[in-house]
Parts: sequence; C-alpha cells; structure tokens
Amino acid sequence: MRDLAELVDDRIPHVAAMCRELGEILDECYLQGAEPHPERWEPPSDVIGIVELGDWCVGKGYMDLALPVYRLAARWSLHPKIQTEVGYLFLQRAGVKSLPLCEHDIKEGGSDWDPECWIHDELKETSIFPDVKCTAELALQAFGSAWAFYYNGPYYPASALGGLLALDGMRAAADTLDDVELLSAVCTAFRDWLGDRLVNSGEEECLEPVEKELRIRFARAEGSLEPRRQVERAKLAPQLESEFGDSWELLPAEVRDRLVDAEYWRLTLGEPEVDRSPVVLEYCRALEAMMRVRIGKALDDFLDMAGKEGRELRCEALGKGRGFCDLTLSEFRRLRRPVVAESPLLREFWSRCGVEDAAPYVSALLTKLDPITRQYRNVAAHAGPVMGDAQVSRIRRIVVGPEGMLAEIARLKTWRSASPSDSPNESQADARG
Repeated sequence: MRDLAELVDDRIPHVAAMCRELGEILDECYLQGAEPHPERWEPPSDVIGIVELGDWCVGKGYMDLALPVYRLAARWSLHPKIQTEVGYLFLQRAGVKSLPLCEHDIKEGGSDWDPECWIHDELKETSIFPDVKCTAELALQAFGSAWAFYYNGPYYPASALGGLLALDGMRAAADTLDDVELLSAVCTAFRDWLGDRLVNSGEEECLEPVEKELRIRFARAEGSLEPRRQVERAKLAPQLESEFGDSWELLPAEVRDRLVDAEYWRLTLGEPEVDRSPVVLEYCRALEAMMRVRIGKALDDFLDMAGKEGRELRCEALGKGRGFCDLTLSEFRRLRRPVVAESPLLREFWSRCGVEDAAPYVSALLTKLDPITRQYRNVAAHAGPVMGDAQVSRIRRIVVGPEGMLAEIARLKTWRSASPSDSPNESQADARG
C-alpha cells in the first residue's frame, strides 16, 4: 500500500496549476454583483474575503460558481496554518459533524501555536454546500498541503503541533470521503509522527492533552478500517464469481480470498505509474495455493496410498521429507516432466483426474507458468520487480477467468473414490520417510 506522502503527491496539484484560475474566478464573481472584490492584503484577510464570497454564492444559489471560489480559497495562501483553517471551514460547509481538532479547541501550547492565523471567528455560519464529496476533497487538499509543508521541510521542532492538526484534518476528510486506503495511510503517518516528530520536538509535555485526544480519535478511525475493507472486498466476490462461472465454487476458500485481495489492490493502487507488484503477488499466491491443494496435496495422498513405489517416486522427484503440497510455483515449473507425467503410476493419477493423455497436459500446464516464474523470480514469495498495468493484465489473463489456470485446475476430477490399482493400501502415517 502506498504511504501518505505518495497519496498527497497524487491528490494535490502543483502550486502553479493551483493558481491558474485566480483572476478568472474573481472576475466572474464581480460580474455577478459580489461586493467587495477581494484584494491582496494580509493572507488571513484574503482568505476570509474569498470564503465569504463562496458563501455568498451558495446563498444566491450559484452552486456552480461557489465551488471554484472555495477552491480558490485553498489556493490563495500557501501558509500551512491558514491551509488547516481553510480545511476546517470546508469540512464545516460539507456538514461534517465530527470536525477535526484545531487550535481554537486547545489552550496555548507548543512553539507552533499561532492565533494570528485563525479565521473561524471572522466568518458567519452559512448553508451547507450540497456536494459533500467535492467540499471534503477540497478540505483534504488544504490539510494535505499543510502536512506536506511540515513533512518535507526542516521546520522542527516548530512543526509538531501543526503536523498533528493537519493529520487529524486529513483523517476527518478521508473518513468523510470513505477512502479506506487514504485513511489507513493517515493513521500510519499519525503513529510515525508521534514516534518521530513529536518526540524529537521536545514538546511532549505541553502537547500531552492534544496527543491524548488525537490518540482516541485515531484509535476509532483504525477500528473502522477493517470492517470497511471487508465491505469493499465483499463487493468484489460477486464480480469474480460471475467471471469464473461454475468454476468459482470449485476454488478453495484460500484461493478465493487471494483473488479478492488481488482485485482489491488492483482497484485501489491509484495512478498507473504506481508499482502493481502487490497485485501480481496475490494472483500468484492464489495460483500457488491452488496447485498445492488440487494437484500437490492430491498427488501426495495418491502416492501415500500407492505404498513404497509411490514414496520412492516422490523421493526421486523432490528429495526425502518433501511433498508436492510444499512446492512453490517455480518448483512446480522445474519438475522433470517424466516424473510428474510419464511414470505408469502418475499416468493413473492423471487419468483419475480426468486427463487422458498426461504428458501433453502437464507440459502445457507447466509452460503456462513460464511468464510468471521465469520473468518474475519466486513472485509468490515476494513482490519482486516493479510492474505496470500491462504486466498485471498479462498475468491476470493466465490465472483468472473461465479459461485461466485456476479454473482449469479446479475442473480436474477427484481421484479419491478409489485407491491406486495394483498397489497395496498402506497407512499414510510415516508415509514420507
């Protein structure tokens, strides 16, 4: 999962782009009859005038104009303190009931405490802006800009309080947007901030009440994460079931869970340039689990029941003490085909699985692993090299869907209705000597 710094870089436009529309927006408001026209005074006064202008647009019903005016307020001043104030105001206008902590709520404390940047008391209550998502997104950009300022600059110890309040604002905005990935990243960044920035600031004692309150808020946020993730994943299972058709119910529970995780990551990793290796990792783990259970475990049980001949064949293929259910994808690929397809005993195994001609079937099966095991070494064990959408799509076509490897293996018939012919039935205990 991406960290908060990556997410902030994705969601907050460059400063030059943020300022591109300033003149056009102000001129349009002036033409609509708004007075007074904001002027460039001190930054707090500037922002107060622009937010008032946006509130005036809402009151007049000019919703299409109000949003760019509010956006202008977030772009006008890059002072991090004013950014957090603007973010708070946006959440108010989004109708958020559980607003973030701000300097208005705490007693003087820390070298970062600065009442001169407060603008809440200068603005009257106004109507709720109907597009909650857009307003919360603006709040997120404002809080994110403030946090990025503290995170990237050498402003210690003076950034301890400002960074904490910016993170709490991002928490409230992410919660309002129901963005699970962002909320998780914010919670992680909060823990890191407490363990690094706050400790190194030397202001732990004076900021103790703030820390205590924020720990409670973030604990609640983290408690809500897993149920939200489960809800998101639950939406993906029916889509995969539809894609697999009748083969879906034949997949073991672990394999289905891995596929849902892979689809979840595929949909939440964001911009195309973000490394997609976690997606491939889950697809390959799903395939590895499938091969271990439906081929490896079944083959081990079959050879156990075949007695001495079966144990010797397995030992020849894998070495003493190992089973086919232990193999990785790369190890499955490296198996000698005569060992897994051409011995009389194993031809019987494949026949009982519904495969009439074992050698070509196994050859084709193992060849399909080539794009995974040769290009991405041991990908089921770790994420490996950076991967893009094209590579993910290629591997997904090999693994997923009614014609993919998972469905193909799932459709193999069971052999367990009878023991191997011409072989004594022996206890499976101590079978892998």
